[in-house]
Amino acid sequence: MVVMVDDVDLVATPGDALLQLRAVALELYASDAALAFVVTASPGLFGSIRGAHEPLVRFFEPITLGPLDVAAAAEAITKPLAETEVMFDNEVVAEIVELSGGRPYYLQKLAYFAFDAAETGWVGRAEFAVAVERAFASVSQEIYAARWSAMAPVERQVVSVVPSETAARSSGEIEAEAMRLGIRPAATRQALHRLAARGHVDRLANGQRGRYEVRDRLFRRYLDLQA
Repeated sequence: MVVMVDDVDLVATPGDALLQLRAVALELYASDAALAFVVTASPGLFGSIRGAHEPLVRFFEPITLGPLDVAAAAEAITKPLAETEVMFDNEVVAEIVELSGGRPYYLQKLAYFAFDAAETGWVGRAEFAVAVERAFASVSQEIYAARWSAMAPVERQVVSVVPSETAARSSGEIEAEAMRLGIRPAATRQALHRLAARGHVDRLANGQRGRYEVRDRLFRRYLDLQA
């Protein structure tokens, strides 16, 4: 038996949830049941619980999966369509790939709502514009709202000043802008560290200070709405 548990880090206490799954698995193993749990979570989850419960991390061996490359992401969209009567415009496929950043969950959401909008069997720019709004609303409700509510107030303020349309921003730039919100540099640095550990922002190595960005275009849009 294989049990899939998706996005376990969205529950209030993911560490406790993993402990419960481990206890269930050990009970079933003792009865000679052939069982495997496959749990998905953000990359920072196992790092955050490693210090508190090292045996738990060994039990759930972390396997980090990165985003799909452009060709694989496009194939993930077009290959299933070959078995249907629906076609996506090439520009729509490219836009889904770009918006998703190769993340399978986003690919699934965007392609699903695009497929659902294909009233005549064709998805062009007009149909996809509707699909994007529906996909964004769905992802916001299922993912972003939970992310936002789990952040401390200072983290919400800091993450809102990180996004940039052009390039990653240095921690010094972010600290200066956060100062205008009344946040001290030390508190900003701590918030950036926590946000990066949880996968909310991306840290690029640049000496000790680093640069930060939000590569997720949909999440950037959500942050703009919160601001």
